[in-house]
Amino acid sequence: MGFYDAIRLGASGAADSAFTVDRSLRFNDGDSAKLNRTFGTNSSNTTKTLSFWIKRSNIGSYQTMFGTTSSGYIESRLQFTNTDQLQFVDRDANDGLGDAEKLTNRKFRDLTSWYHIVLALNSTDGTADDRVKIYVNGVRETSFSSSTNPPSSYSFSFYRSSAGNFIGANDSSDFFDGYLAEINFIDGQAYDPSYFGATDVITGQWNPKKYTGS
Repeated sequence: MGFYDAIRLGASGAADSAFTVDRSLRFNDGDSAKLNRTFGTNSSNTTKTLSFWIKRSNIGSYQTMFGTTSSGYIESRLQFTNTDQLQFVDRDANDGLGDAEKLTNRKFRDLTSWYHIVLALNSTDGTADDRVKIYVNGVRETSFSSSTNPPSSYSFSFYRSSAGNFIGANDSSDFFDGYLAEINFIDGQAYDPSYFGATDVITGQWNPKKYTGS
């Protein structure tokens, strides 16, 4: 792994100051590269947000960008499938069945562009379809080939305490191949993309902006 291939985008519009992401983290799946951490006690198992920029270097295989594993059937992952669809899966059940899943119809095969992805989780939301939200370049994904909403107040396994939390792999498999940059994980809040990016008023391009929240 190494820092390489920066996102270099200009101002996000008249109201926003310019923000340049100077470096990104490069993952080569052939190196079985990953980062991992076991958290202390987290604030919430029902509500959290992950925001990041990603550029793929390889397609046609399972690649996990962010994953969590523990003993038993606790596991979660945000990944590209072998058909290049974006998938979020979460389970915390003794039978091993998935408690939450979103699998986009959209396929992500552009190896030349950066994507900004936001995963917003809030199982306390009274609207079941709003408990797992995925945004790409500021726009919410609403077309799924498979969709399972979690129960109300469900405890997500994703990025929780007392578990292995990984960047670039699903524990020891499905290694990511590409670049990740400007990663923000917020425990206890479900945020939309406006906290992390904005549209350039001249070009219409979705650009990163510095996250300033807690």
